[in-house]
Amino acid sequence: MKIVNEGQDADALLGASGPGLAEKIELQMPREEAGVMHMHPVSQIDIPAHDSVALKPGSFHLVLFGLKKPLIKDELVPLNLRFRKSGDIKVEIKVEAMDTMSENMNSHH
Repeated sequence: MKIVNEGQDADALLGASGPGLAEKIELQMPREEAGVMHMHPVSQIDIPAHDSVALKPGSFHLVLFGLKKPLIKDELVPLNLRFRKSGDIKVEIKVEAMDTMSENMNSHH
């Protein structure tokens, strides 16, 4: 997912929610420690003015905890993204297969 900030001011993604989808959604960033990649929660993802940030495996991404229903590849699921300046924005994201995400992760090592 690519987040585009077309505004004059920087903004930041502060969180996400998916009522009926997951108990908790966390913003995360991978970090290498002793040669092993670990996922770490982050409090925000900065989005500079007139720029964009891609949420993807191997970079900033969203992790869903406590799924309330199975996710189906290519299904569109609703999320609410919470931004510092822009407030809450409703989006739909496409579910990717786990093997696709693993391949993307491996290409970043």
